Parts: sequence; C-alpha cells; structure tokens
Amino acid sequence: MRGKIKINSSVLLGKTGIIFMIVYLSALIIVGLIGRFTRKENSLADFYLAGRGMGLFVLFLTLYATQYSGNTLIGFAGKAYREGYLAIVSVTFMMAVIGGYLIFAPKLYKLSQQFRFITVGDYIQQRFNSRILTILAVIICIIALGNYIITNLKAVGHIVEATTGGDIKFIHGVIGLSLIMVLYETLGGLRSVAWTDVIQGILLLLGCVVIFGAIEYQYGGLTATASFLMAKRPELWQAPTPEEKRIWLSTLLIVFFAISIYPHAIQRIYAAKDEKTLRRSFQIMVFMPIVTTLFIIVVGIVGITQFPGLDRDGSEDITLLLLSDIAKNIPSINFIIVLFVTAAVAAIMSTIDSALLAISSLFTQDLYRLVRPSATQSHLTNMGKIFHGLLSLSWPI
Repeated sequence: MRGKIKINSSVLLGKTGIIFMIVYLSALIIVGLIGRFTRKENSLADFYLAGRGMGLFVLFLTLYATQYSGNTLIGFAGKAYREGYLAIVSVTFMMAVIGGYLIFAPKLYKLSQQFRFITVGDYIQQRFNSRILTILAVIICIIALGNYIITNLKAVGHIVEATTGGDIKFIHGVIGLSLIMVLYETLGGLRSVAWTDVIQGILLLLGCVVIFGAIEYQYGGLTATASFLMAKRPELWQAPTPEEKRIWLSTLLIVFFAISIYPHAIQRIYAAKDEKTLRRSFQIMVFMPIVTTLFIIVVGIVGITQFPGLDRDGSEDITLLLLSDIAKNIPSINFIIVLFVTAAVAAIMSTIDSALLAISSLFTQDLYRLVRPSATQSHLTNMGKIFHGLLSLSWPI
C-alpha cells in the first residue's frame, strides 16, 4: 500500500495565495470591529446571541458555515476514497440533522423567547429544575466542544503547513489563526462570528462547487470513475450488506438526535429574529448537503482512480493531491486552488470560533453566574470575554 504522497505544496498556495489569505483574514478582523461598534448593549444576550435579531441571510449562512467544517472538505473526501459509493449515504446523514432541527427548533425558539435563554443549560434547568443535572450537562458539553476544537485546530494547522510547503509551520498557523479568532470574537461576540460566517459560508460553497467542477472537467467525472471501479475495484461498487445497512440506520438515528443539539447550533436558534426566519433558514439548509457533502464525496471517489493504493492517512490528503495534480496540468487555474484552500481554512475557523463562543457562554452563564448571582450583565459579559480570550489562546499551547 502506498502511504502519503508528497504534495507539491508550493503550487497549492504560493505567494499570491498567501496574500489572498492575508486579505481574507484581515477582513475578518474588520468585521469584528464593525460588530463591536454596532452592539446595542453590554449584555450576555447581545454578546452571545447578537441581540436576538439575526435575519434570514445571516442566520442561514452562519448555520451553514457552522454545520460544515474542515471535515466536509477533507474528511468526507477521505471517507469516500476508502468506501467508494457507499460514502454517499453521508448525504442523508447531513439531511437528517436538518430534519431534527425542523422538528424541535421552532418550539425551542418560542421557549427561549419566553424564558430568555442564553445557553442550552438554561433550557435544561428550566425543563428539569435540577441544578446538578444542568451543571453535569454543561461540563459534558464543554468537554465535547473542547475535543471538537482540538481536532479542528490540528486540521487547520496541517492544511496551512501542507499548502504553504512548510513556509508556515503547523504551530505558527494554529497560533496565528487563534489570535485572529480571539480578536474578532472578543470584539463583537456572536454578531461578529455570524458576519464572518457569511464570508466563510460563501467561500465554503464556492470552494465545493469549484473543486467539483474542476475535477469533473479534468478527470471525466463519474462515468469514467464508475468504469474504473467496476474493472479495478469491484468491492467499492457492491450494494451494502445487511450489517452495513444496520450501521447506516443507527448512525442516521444518532445524528438525527445528537448533532442538531450542538451548543453552538442552539445559540443560533436563540438568536433568530423570529420563528419564520428560523424555519426558512432550515428549509434552505436541507438542500445544502447536495451541493456540499455530495460534491466532496464525488471528489474522493474520483481520487480512487487517480491515486490508487493510499493508506488511511494518505487518503485524508486526497483532495489536496487532486488539486496539486490539476495545478500541474492546468497552471492557469491556480485561483481555484487558492479559493479551495481558503474555503477549507474558512470552514474550520467557522467551526472553531462557534465552539469557543459556546464554551465561553456555558462557563459564564451556567457556572460563573452561580458563584456571582448578583453580578451585573456588564460584569458577566466582560468576564465572558476574558474567559473566551484565555481559552482561545490556551488551545494552541
């Protein structure tokens, strides 16, 4: 079996690409400043829920950017490389998440307006009236989000180092991006995060569409891939076994009931301007797996024909390998490479910043407030910002 193939990283993100990335990251800081100047009050609701006034366009894109992370652009492609057409079932998994949202989100939104929820802990406390249960649930959420952040930081560090040919080291990329996230999140809270998600969501969607189109053009698309698999890898062309179907069904149930209650997703439900806006956002979201998850899975399947024999670690780089190969054959499309790499970084950042903000809100509202029950909104908000900054800078260390 072949292991990792060395990527021609200098082609993926050269000097022009790095400049484009710097411009993009600078834009995020500017958005953070705008979010700071447009805040209405120094309160938890304003900082963590953007004043509960998020409209359709921003709400949809922040939900989209948050749901799809670096796992979408890198992980799904690797999974498809290893499993072939069976990986397409992941599209239904992502749609199931939206189904879960559409069932409970409108009802939760009404409760959040009635009881002025800030975090998922607020709902648990209101529903079960048990402080012990609430604290336990909050701690579990913080631990889960912490692991989620660490894996995404590792992913973004790897992407930055690989695509710059090692010019930007792994740790330097992680620290630099963490500092930028600290700046715009601390300045404007969820308002800034949501507005940066607009940029990141657009980049993510463009990245998926563009890379799908480039690979279809360069390698002949699914028709050529199907012929190759039937001849060379028939095991990747077989119908799923009963055991695989059982696993699919159990996974479908898990994602239906679990992913849709991520704490950072709950924040966005609370932040919606009204119930109608919330419903419309999810109604649009249900179609996004087709132009995001499905497109990237096709990329991974096509990769089987171009770089056969990769081991598990090598398969995780299949998207970058294909991009490098395309760049060598069609040098004029380097802008596509830059766009995709930026989209991958944007997708991961949108996930990390949302998880960091969720942890900060859980700590401030559900833990720190117990110690200082008489603290003012201004004090709690400032404490949340301090904790958020310390938390963001501690992860790379």
